Amino acid sequence: MDDIDYEDLVVALRRIVDVFEEEIAPYAESLCQKLSEAFNRLIQQKGGQENQDEMDAETGIHTERLMTAIRRVLQSISGKLPELYPTLEAILEQSIYLCFVDSGADNVEEGITCVTELIYNQKGISERMWRLYYHIVELYLNDAGIIEDYIPATCVPLVNFMIKSPVEFKSTNFGGKGTPLDLLFKFIQKIFKDGAELEDEIHSMNAVALIIGVLEHLGEGQSQYLHTINEYYVSEIQKAETKNYKYMLIQGLMMNFNYD
Repeated sequence: MDDIDYEDLVVALRRIVDVFEEEIAPYAESLCQKLSEAFNRLIQQKGGQENQDEMDAETGIHTERLMTAIRRVLQSISGKLPELYPTLEAILEQSIYLCFVDSGADNVEEGITCVTELIYNQKGISERMWRLYYHIVELYLNDAGIIEDYIPATCVPLVNFMIKSPVEFKSTNFGGKGTPLDLLFKFIQKIFKDGAELEDEIHSMNAVALIIGVLEHLGEGQSQYLHTINEYYVSEIQKAETKNYKYMLIQGLMMNFNYD
């Protein structure tokens, strides 16, 4: 592969995906392997070369195309070949993590979508994917400046984690960091905080959507959180300026009566 020009490689792989998207299932593993290897190498090459700005701009175009191709491969096999997904997780793990570093941050949204596809098409959540859950949430909690502009997209896989593994989500303490639900409430609180600071009620609506997801998908045992949730709602209602946001908050507050 070292002897192949990366631009030619990217074009060739993208063309395969474009032309054979509906027939790609038998080749999904090998395609993801090649696309991921190319993506990882290009990201690791960014920095430290002459004409760096020009090189990085060109590399950024190639990496975006590669992650888009990976995402399209995953979407083309969605609902098929469930036995393949643990292997795809291992193949794509490094590439997904590289989407959440500065040199790969142009690919955040594609990386998030890949996480969503990998979770959606399996019955449970692997340890590998739980590690990604904590990594993604902590990026936001630690103000890493990576996913702040992609909170709506990030909420999609977070809800999928709840749906696929509700018991673990509520009860398992991974690595002494608290349960996924504990961490999610910190995530929700920060969304409300950032929304207030940005004076952006659309941003804050993502927190309400996550709360509704918690109550809808995690079943019984959420009464301990209702007081905290109601405090969020009441505080936000007092500050809300738009009718849509006020209505959403009041609707959420009313829904809580069904769980109390």
